[in-house]
Amino acid sequence: MILIILNCLLLTLLFIAAIIGLKAKNLKKTKNWLVISRIIYLSLLVGRVLISYHLTNLAPLPVSIKLLLVILLIILIELFFAKKQSQAINWQTFVILSGAFITTLLINIFV
Repeated sequence: MILIILNCLLLTLLFIAAIIGLKAKNLKKTKNWLVISRIIYLSLLVGRVLISYHLTNLAPLPVSIKLLLVILLIILIELFFAKKQSQAINWQTFVILSGAFITTLLINIFV
């Protein structure tokens, strides 16, 4: 249970770091927040793999779905940071990221 709570906390921190990084005005701050986001999502992935290792025998499908959602969220964040470094991003990016985060968080909590 503690791993699931820690996982949700790391997911929230990742969302906050990604939003701050995507809202940063200059490229240096964006790169700093990208590094922070990478550290957070690597620890999130390690936690998710540990949870998967312990719970796969009990519920293989929900555990696999949760792991895939976290991976998809990480891919989205990386794509948005790459887009931010090459050009300005719009409000639709934040809507997509927020929707992906909320979906991942709710599935992590309730499934």
